[in-house]
This record gives sequence, structure tokens and C-alpha cells, in this order.
Amino acid sequence: MNKLLWQHFDVELQMRRYICGGTPKDPKSIEAWIRATVEDKNKLEQLIRQAKVDVGADGLSDEDLETLKQSCWNTFRANERGPFLEGRCCKAMLKESANIIRNIVNVANMKSKIAERVFVVEEEIYLGAITGSYEGFIHAWTPQGPISALKRVDYVERPIIKFTLKVLNEPLVSKDKKQLSPGTYLPILFEFGGENGLGSERSQGHGKYDLVKLERQAD
Repeated sequence: MNKLLWQHFDVELQMRRYICGGTPKDPKSIEAWIRATVEDKNKLEQLIRQAKVDVGADGLSDEDLETLKQSCWNTFRANERGPFLEGRCCKAMLKESANIIRNIVNVANMKSKIAERVFVVEEEIYLGAITGSYEGFIHAWTPQGPISALKRVDYVERPIIKFTLKVLNEPLVSKDKKQLSPGTYLPILFEFGGENGLGSERSQGHGKYDLVKLERQAD
């Protein structure tokens, strides 16, 4: 490792509540879940009532039941060590943050600069065990018209996300010629990312976190 070229940072993010899976479950598992849900009349009625509260749904017609085949169940990628968040998701969060706050920090093309300078070392960031899942109806417009379908999302509750950043050892230069070192611009990116969220289901308020550690490793 060339110490002149890189800085390394230890990162820890405390999720405030859920981090949600975004990988579709295998079709057989989805089929079994849908069948069990439709056959459980109490559960189905509960979902319908919640849908009425959420989006004003009037219930399920026979056509609606047919569209349940389009339902989805999102989970996490996993291996023998358990479910994990892909490292690229953390980099994507930093790039998105950079794109949104670029004018605030006055850095042109900040998203591409972060993409070329900041790297997540770990390919898999392990989360422990899946805590649970939540279910509901989704209502969407398609080229064939509106559909109603079931959605299930697996989540891990309040994990600490730990990973390492490998960052090019040079500052970003703002439009007014100010130099922003990695130790200056990384906390800004993570602070915004904590509100914008990490992972899936951010539109539902999930994926928010607090930065609890951002520490440069000793050379």
C-alpha cells in the first residue's frame, strides 16, 4: 500500500431503526408467501384496512387478486456468514450525497470526483441476523393501468454498519479555490447521508443513521 497515495478511514454508522433489503426473494418463496397470505382471511383483511388508511384503497376485486402474482418480497443478499449490505451501496450513498450538496460546498462535479477518489474496501458488510419483515399493499400505474400487489420487505433493526474507506490523499478544490481535505468533506457527506438514508425503502423513512465513528487510520 502506497501511503503517499491513500488515506484509510474506519467508519461506523448506527442505524436509527431499520435498514431494509432490496434484493428480490426467489420466486418459490414469493409464491408460498402470497398463497399463505391470501388464504389467511384475517391477515388479508388487516392488510386491506391498512391500505385504505394509506392510499384510500376500496378493497380487492377479482382482477386485483390476479395481479398478486406481481407481488414482491425483498430481502438481503447472504452467504454462509449471514445477510450483508454490499459495499457499493455505501459508495452510492456518498455519491448521491455529493451530487445533492455540491452547490453548498461549492465543488463542481463533486459526484464524479467522489466516485474517482473514495472507495469502500469491503465488498460485503455483514449485518447480523434479519430481525423481521413488514408487509403491505403497493399501488402503482403501469402501461396496462393501475395494479394492486402485495409487498414484503425484510429488515435488520438498529445494526451498526462498519466498513473501511480508502480515499485518495488529495483535497477537493472548490470553485473559489478553497481546499477541502478528506477529513473535511467526508463528515459533511456522511451527515447528509444520515438524513437521506442508506439502502432500500428510504421513501418510507428507513435507512437513516447517525455517524458514530469516522477515524483516519494511522499511517
